[in-house]
Amino acid sequence: MIDQAGSWGIPKGVIVCDCAYGNGNPFRQGLIDRELFYVAKIEAKTIVFNEPRKTRRREGDPPSEYFRLIDRRTSKSAPPRQWLLIEWPKGEPEPAKYWISNLLPQTGISRLVFFAKVRWRIEQSYQQLKEELGLDHYEGRGYSGWHHHVTMTMLAYGFLLLETLRNKKNFRVDPPESEAGDAAPDSVLVGDMPDLQ
Repeated sequence: MIDQAGSWGIPKGVIVCDCAYGNGNPFRQGLIDRELFYVAKIEAKTIVFNEPRKTRRREGDPPSEYFRLIDRRTSKSAPPRQWLLIEWPKGEPEPAKYWISNLLPQTGISRLVFFAKVRWRIEQSYQQLKEELGLDHYEGRGYSGWHHHVTMTMLAYGFLLLETLRNKKNFRVDPPESEAGDAAPDSVLVGDMPDLQ
């Protein structure tokens, strides 16, 4: 679907996904190969590696050519540098949620958190589609009927959402502005939707 959206000329944005996709290295590597930015939720048991520290060689140490920091079973080169975002609520004995991201190193923490938390909005929208507009009420047997039902439900949802937003004061749709010292251009992370006429 991501490749198909790209073929339609939809600008690249930030891909957000839950653990079902985030835990899969092939999925994340596919996004990296397509030069797409992502923020993926991962499980607590996911193994991540920190960048190796530089160490001084002492006399008597084995030569460095005997040691490799890259697992040759899975990759031929070091993976790109990534963010590991951890949500650890105050007073809790351990962290609650984890995300991994390949956003630019200059990305501010507020933008990173925005993209990590935007999944909540997606889940809320999906729940509203089912509960308030009947997305899950289709009982037909044909693809064309199902496609019509989903299309009309999405159109109704889009209309109601735009009406709600139009009447809200100070509603923020875009990610937060870059923090002082951030060098990430806004155009890299947020694109305008094409004219779909």
